[in-house]
Amino acid sequence: MFKIIVSFFCDHVFLSVIWLISCVLMIFFTLKDILFCTQFISIMKLIRCINYDRCLLIIDARTEKCFLKGHIINSVNIPYIDVKSVCNISVFKKYKNFSIVIVFKNDNQIDRNYVNFFKSIGCNKIYILRGGMNGWLSNNYPTVCLK
Repeated sequence: MFKIIVSFFCDHVFLSVIWLISCVLMIFFTLKDILFCTQFISIMKLIRCINYDRCLLIIDARTEKCFLKGHIINSVNIPYIDVKSVCNISVFKKYKNFSIVIVFKNDNQIDRNYVNFFKSIGCNKIYILRGGMNGWLSNNYPTVCLK
């Protein structure tokens, strides 16, 4: 049986490499939430939290320009580019027991260092909005615009 598998891999190298890469990527994306200890929150659950949870902080990690074009109500803009230079850690100490939802542009632009920064200052309930702001906008949910 093993000889048959090895001969197949030798005869079809290109196909075998593509198959192996596909398997590795499938396993990685399946386990990435567990590997990075990140919890995602759905848009519907976030809406429920906005309406009923008073201990909620929504952090918009997009650029200021994108934030001003439209953002989720009551969210604060802390761009992920300069989170450590802008943030005074003592400001976030009062939010340690809050649920923190971080909004990126989309799921492909999640910055683990940004999330880990909030974990390092003692915030435990950190969630990432699944689909990011693009998901929010594609569902036509309301935004607040500052001009």
